[in-house]
Amino acid sequence: MTPEFKTEYEVAVIGGGILGAGIIRELALRDIKACLIEKNDFASGTSSKSSKLIHGGLRYLQYGHFKLVFEACQERAILCKTAPHLVKPLPFLIPIYKDKGVPRWKLGLGLWLYDLLSTGKKIGRHQFLSRKEVLAMEPNINSQNLTGGALYFDAQMDDARLCLESILQAKELGSDCFNHVEVTDIVLNPDQPVQLSTRNCITGDVQTIKAKIVINATGPWTDSIINKIFPSKPMLKSSKGTHIIVPKLTNNRSEEHTSELQSPDHLVCRLLL
Repeated sequence: MTPEFKTEYEVAVIGGGILGAGIIRELALRDIKACLIEKNDFASGTSSKSSKLIHGGLRYLQYGHFKLVFEACQERAILCKTAPHLVKPLPFLIPIYKDKGVPRWKLGLGLWLYDLLSTGKKIGRHQFLSRKEVLAMEPNINSQNLTGGALYFDAQMDDARLCLESILQAKELGSDCFNHVEVTDIVLNPDQPVQLSTRNCITGDVQTIKAKIVINATGPWTDSIINKIFPSKPMLKSSKGTHIIVPKLTNNRSEEHTSELQSPDHLVCRLLL
């Protein structure tokens, strides 16, 4: 996107990932004169490299993070409602083995609590399956000492498209959104708007803009933006998730049996071992 910068904005948002996209969209909906600046392509960083899950976080229940799970389930429901073409229910199958893994009673308690925290925001209630139903759903599963299974639901999204559509809506509402534009310097002056020096990464053109407020939404690159204002020790403690890709574990019979157990919208089933 290559619109011309205006001379001055009320808010300048740096970072074109989902955080910056969400902020610029909210500003546009409130008719605030704002711009979004991204050094590379929109959603080219973390926001296109997620697990694609929109989830409440079932595993957080064992640590007592009930408020976190409740808030996450709320956000999941909002996304399912506002972007149903990008966010779809996703069933998960948890096999239950005799004398191995989480006991059935404990799993049932956790799934019941998960449904409770999703009250009014459900995308599918959990259910327990017999050994026969689990094997019908996933014939290649290890059947030794298998006693049954549980099915519960979260959601899956198209992360990059969600980011891009937020930015496109902000642009339609009047915000200026720039990719391949780098902020090279930031100057703070008392009682004056913030001054940002920018460079077009493709043409090399430079331009200075002003903004009353600057929002640093660059995620892992937060410290690099802060250092453009003043030298600083690292303020960000980064974390990362590791995704392991394995060969397909099933022969696609999940879709058939999942659609029988739930609605036809639940087309994909994930196996938790």
